[in-house]
Amino acid sequence: MRKRKATVNRLDENMNFQSTGNNWYGLNAGWRDRFSAMWSGCGYMPRTGRYTFCTVADDGSMLYIGGERLVNNDGLHGMRRRSAAVNANQGYVPIAGTFFENGGGAGMIAEWSGPGIKGRRVISYDALTTQKGD
Repeated sequence: MRKRKATVNRLDENMNFQSTGNNWYGLNAGWRDRFSAMWSGCGYMPRTGRYTFCTVADDGSMLYIGGERLVNNDGLHGMRRRSAAVNANQGYVPIAGTFFENGGGAGMIAEWSGPGIKGRRVISYDALTTQKGD
């Protein structure tokens, strides 16, 4: 794998980019096709129990929980949902997402459900932080 420096660094509130044939919000037209993105931070699990995480993406995406790949939604495809479940204790856990866009539409949404979360929802900004809590 080639090591490259990020061209753009920014703080996003969540991984919630609806599919579009245009560039993503905050990025110019040079970011319409053939790019990749990576997000990292910590998520707060409100209760101990079984959580389901998923990505809905066009094209490929991965979601890592606690440093382990949990969701594999890789490949060239339109918006597609893939999910997996994991047991987690209440508290903070590292969460990371990766995404690549080849051509056509581009979208990446990270969702979760589990104890203390009503239904399947986008992992919201109030459950995420850039620093591990105490």
